[in-house]
Amino acid sequence: MLQDNEFVPRVIHIDITGKCNFTCLHCRGRFSEDMLELSKTKKILKNIFLHWKSDLKWLEIGGGEPLLHKDLPAILAFIKSQDKDVKIIVVSNGSLFTEGYAKKLKASGMTRIQFSLDGVNAETHNWLRQNNRSFELVLRAIDIAKRNNIDFVLRMTINKRNQDQIERFFKFGKEKGAVELGLRGCIYVANAENNYDELSLDKESYAEILKKLPTLSKKYDMPYFSGDPLALVANTELVAEIERRYGSLDVYSGCSVGISYMYINNKGNVSFCPMLNNLEIADLGNRDIKDVWDSCPEFVQMRKRNMGGRCAHCTYLKLCGGCCAYGYWKEKKLFAENPICSFFVEKMVKEV
Repeated sequence: MLQDNEFVPRVIHIDITGKCNFTCLHCRGRFSEDMLELSKTKKILKNIFLHWKSDLKWLEIGGGEPLLHKDLPAILAFIKSQDKDVKIIVVSNGSLFTEGYAKKLKASGMTRIQFSLDGVNAETHNWLRQNNRSFELVLRAIDIAKRNNIDFVLRMTINKRNQDQIERFFKFGKEKGAVELGLRGCIYVANAENNYDELSLDKESYAEILKKLPTLSKKYDMPYFSGDPLALVANTELVAEIERRYGSLDVYSGCSVGISYMYINNKGNVSFCPMLNNLEIADLGNRDIKDVWDSCPEFVQMRKRNMGGRCAHCTYLKLCGGCCAYGYWKEKKLFAENPICSFFVEKMVKEV
């Protein structure tokens, strides 16, 4: 948990390409097909390590589909040449992860790979991915990772079709040997907005799912993460522990954009977050990355937790931080109230 003076990026996500071999119903991107050239990627990475070598813990390499980038192994190797201790996770749909590619990525310094798995059966997963071999290919990718002793994460986007598969997902992940699971509700931007009726869960159903995640994690001895600030709020044991440890809930956690997390899109520009990849807030072609981090108005506002609507008056405001991507979907502006939250807790205000 962060205090006010500890704002440094500990996780940076870079989308190295907008190209993808799938057309998923829930895809967050209306990407250009730009690929970050190796030279430009190196320039960005050098600037990152110049300022935050001692702070950065993880680099996330995504897309599009990052395995379509011909220089992916070279990018990973360059990262390790700058800092041998930084951890690297590649975020993939798994379809192109062959035996040969696995060996290359491991040799280049990849710490983990994340595979998308949006259902525990072919019917559900293939429907969302719009590819009738997707489930078969991700199972192959899992087997390849295991044979090559590569840690892997399985990531599910929760939606109407797979909401009854959450426990089976935990069981599946444990049986397959995943080191962690990722679960987050669908954010209705880009393709997902076009397919809202087929994907959307009501906020009460989603809240009940989030409340069950800590129990399922214990039952199957399977760590999980979400990325959705609401998952933290739904974890009542964790909230109580934070309050005991710090004496209040006035502690930064939840949405970490501008707090400990930065996102760079496939044009090499800083965008607000991966879910709003086209909402660019700084061009790294003419600004130093630390200047962006320190003074970009959007990051400053996130640190102030200056949210709109009921979020502004919620007991969990600092701990959660809302979700600007959900708010942007609903109101087409940043820092709007999170429209899918059912955990609002109003502060008691004494009138004098």
